[in-house]
Amino acid sequence: MVLPNLTEIDIEYDRDHGWLQWFHGATLGKLASVIFRPECESIGDFLEAFKRVALTASFRDTLTELGLYTSCSWNPSYSSLLSFTQLIHLVIEVSCDDSCSSTVDDDIIVDLAQMTKAGNHSTRR
Repeated sequence: MVLPNLTEIDIEYDRDHGWLQWFHGATLGKLASVIFRPECESIGDFLEAFKRVALTASFRDTLTELGLYTSCSWNPSYSSLLSFTQLIHLVIEVSCDDSCSSTVDDDIIVDLAQMTKAGNHSTRR
């Protein structure tokens, strides 16, 4: 896939994240913002799957904003985000009944803080 001028993608999906392979080796030289809105029963470790694909594509070093809005329970590996060296704005919203959650502990916050440079980056959960 070659879309050299694409700067933003907003994707809503309702099945597993196998479709991410479409981005394997993609040339998306200006991609700065990606928003995912999964509508599925289980999203597993989506951030790790996204990282694996991004490592083969041109947008790993251009992505400055990542958003994930879900009503699914999940327990991701936030350390996967450390591969995105230009990430400035991260939004992860888990909006569902009291029966779901996403674990964030001190170690995860420390890992995410490593992404910041001179206080210019922000995260919101």
